[in-house]
Amino acid sequence: MFPSLPTSSIDRFRLWHLGALASCLLMASPALSQWPSASQIPSAGSKPASAVTDQAGMHQAPAEWAPTVVDLATEALQKEMLGRWLLSLEPTELPSAVIAAPTAEHLAHLKGAGAQTTQGRQLVGVAAPLGLRIDPWAKSGFGKRVDSSEGWIWSAVIRVPGATAVRLHFEDFDLPSGAALYVYDGDDRVFGPYRGRGPSDAGVLWTHALLGEQVRVQLHLGLGNEALSADRWPTLHSAVHLGEGFRAVGSTSSEDAASAKAFCSYNAPCITNAAIVKKPSQVNVAREGMAHLVFSEGPFSYICSGGLMNDTDPTTSIPYLLTANHCFSTQAVASSLQAFFDYFGADQCGGPPSQATVVGSTLLATGEQSDFTLVELDAMPPGRVFLLGWTTTPVASSNGTKLYRIHHPKGAPQAYSVHTVNTSATTCTDVPRGEWIYSSNETIEGGSSGSPVMLANGQVVGQLTGSCGFSSGSCDLGDSVIDGALASYFSQVQAWLDP
Repeated sequence: MFPSLPTSSIDRFRLWHLGALASCLLMASPALSQWPSASQIPSAGSKPASAVTDQAGMHQAPAEWAPTVVDLATEALQKEMLGRWLLSLEPTELPSAVIAAPTAEHLAHLKGAGAQTTQGRQLVGVAAPLGLRIDPWAKSGFGKRVDSSEGWIWSAVIRVPGATAVRLHFEDFDLPSGAALYVYDGDDRVFGPYRGRGPSDAGVLWTHALLGEQVRVQLHLGLGNEALSADRWPTLHSAVHLGEGFRAVGSTSSEDAASAKAFCSYNAPCITNAAIVKKPSQVNVAREGMAHLVFSEGPFSYICSGGLMNDTDPTTSIPYLLTANHCFSTQAVASSLQAFFDYFGADQCGGPPSQATVVGSTLLATGEQSDFTLVELDAMPPGRVFLLGWTTTPVASSNGTKLYRIHHPKGAPQAYSVHTVNTSATTCTDVPRGEWIYSSNETIEGGSSGSPVMLANGQVVGQLTGSCGFSSGSCDLGDSVIDGALASYFSQVQAWLDP
């Protein structure tokens, strides 16, 4: 059984996490940005000089391009061919789709105003419990097996009526050697093979999200596996119903997309399109390291933002990802993480691309003070990926310092905001200046939580917690933005970022 819905009580003056209410400021510059020239960024595949400690004794790391793992164009063609092959292997009389439906209470909560919880995270999905054990040799049950001289192929279809996209959650995932599981939509979207104990080697599998309300599943088995007992196979624990908050309906017109003053139709009017507004060159290239995050806790799925962090070891390129503690803080949730990259431009208002994405992560460090979570993704994202530089310079006390942010408000493509450190801003209870950075409130919404905040040189100095003040809704100018300060919690992440 899934737990009941949380309840909340709200004070008039308090800290708002970004999954709750937004505050934003219209950006005035309509100038088009340009991709940085080759002279402005490190060359792909090269590791900059290792660590540095500046004259003030602060730690810092340079940015770098990560090695390209997979060419996205080649991968797209391979997936299209793989999808056709999987369809050709399905039995001629595949059983009817298994129908998965969330409880009426959870579905109503998902579709309710704001779709948010007391933790301040933007709610985008709810789970439909299934509890179905895969048994390729069962004479009844869901799915159907096809025999061949080289092994067996088991296929099934799961349908979640009304879902915008679907993820599957398997427990007891421990496939025998040679076995592989795929999920696909019957067209050109395919993910897998998932093998062994899953991406995190934890016996749990959260699949990639597939657009639409139906997912096809195929399990490939080698000869000899017919002797395995029924309890040796995975359990399809649930299907996640991702709603319109994951891939919002409607997008801006081409006229809107040409203006820095308009973005996706579901965003507040002050949200600024990061793809077209002029930015410092190192902030511009940093967008290649920013991620839109989807993850599950209990029956609910949420969205936040995050960014890939570089380390100071010149011999490694490890996909460390920084986000907020209030987004998630346990290994169970980290295992469910799906991170989307290359998600920018108003033409993507319909939802994130399906290619540049990674599922699964390992929790490394997390803390409520300064509101941070650091994980290692289970794989380097495919395509062109940038690892962000950082510094432990304590900017929380540097009044007037400009800060820059690229984030995913309400799950939209990358948005852009500029903030100014304000050392005279009123602080919220239990959110002291120093452990947090207080700055002017500009262009942030639910889903922006966890987004790294940078100096003009692209170095990360913290990540977004939320806003503090008397918020009256989107585009309110009176609140302060608060970011957990990297300088404050650095000792807790130093083992990975500065080994």
